[in-house]
Parts: sequence; structure tokens; C-alpha cells
Amino acid sequence: MNRFTKLCLTLTSIFFLCIISNESFAQSLLPNEGDSKEYQMTINMPKAYISGICVMANDGERVNGSIFNEFGLSMLSFSYLIEKDKVKILSAMKMINKWYIKRILRKDLLGVIKCLQNNNTAFEDTKHSINIIIEPMFE
Repeated sequence: MNRFTKLCLTLTSIFFLCIISNESFAQSLLPNEGDSKEYQMTINMPKAYISGICVMANDGERVNGSIFNEFGLSMLSFSYLIEKDKVKILSAMKMINKWYIKRILRKDLLGVIKCLQNNNTAFEDTKHSINIIIEPMFE
């Protein structure tokens, strides 16, 4: 093998190792244990949309979260049980406090949490035509 080929192979190997190491050490967008994070959240549905702020806090066993609109009214409070990999709706405003709506929200919130764990900020529920965009708010 000539010198140029060896150099190209070496540089290519280093390049791919850098890519793999950056992906494996990528940090989750969910709060770490003992921390809390704030997010800008938009839920788009076929006939309406809801936007507001989502606050999540991780206590080690679960991630507790609340979604507020821009006026400070609480729309939804939930808890993600880390060990069981389940979302539990703790409270919901009267308009969405129906068992069938809460079932969809529980599945969609679990999808949002999975997206945040994978550094993704968008979730799409194609069955119900719901798009959720959640982006960290920077200080």
C-alpha cells in the first residue's frame, strides 16, 4: 500500500471514531437526577393547538412534569416512572379530563419522553394526527 492510501484510511478511521464517540456520549434532553428543566411546548392537532411551558424535575425514581399555558394555568401534571417506563397523568384541566383523552395523552407523553432521551425535539402521533414539539428553554 502506498503512503497516500494509508493516510486516507487512517484519517477515515479517525473521522468515524469521532462520529461514533460523539453519538454515544450525547446527553439526554431530559433532566438529570436532582435537576429540573423548562421546555417550550406546542401540541398541534387537526382542529386546534395548545402552546405553553413544560417543567420537568427528576428525583431519581421518576420525572415529574407540568404543562402550563402562557397565562400560567396548569393544563396537565404527569409523572414518568423510570423503572416501569410508564407515564401517569396526575391531574388535567376539566376540558381534557376524559379517560379517552388521557389515554392518548399518556401514550403521547411517553413518546415525547423517549424523543427527549434520544435528543429529538419532535414527536408525531400519526394515528391521531397530533404533533408535539418540545424544545429546551435556555437561560
